[in-house]
Amino acid sequence: MTGAVRVDLAAARRLLCWYGVFALLAPRLSAPACPLRRLTGRRCPACGLTTAVSGALRGRVRQAAALHRLGPATAAAVLVAGLTTVADVVRRS
Repeated sequence: MTGAVRVDLAAARRLLCWYGVFALLAPRLSAPACPLRRLTGRRCPACGLTTAVSGALRGRVRQAAALHRLGPATAAAVLVAGLTTVADVVRRS
């Protein structure tokens, strides 16, 4: 018996928006280093992603792409999530 997986897209969009807010605030916060990197000395697949997203959201796309290949794409997803969330709020009011 297989069960269908339901995804709450509105909640996923809100979570992505909050990640964008965190990425914008992250350079000002003292965040701990990646636990995997601290243990092994190797970068994990997500190392540098938040910094790259922060840079891309601030318009430094080339620098963001150099930090992490998915940085600019994730920043674009954050922007789309933000715009669609705002559009939903405006449409409902």
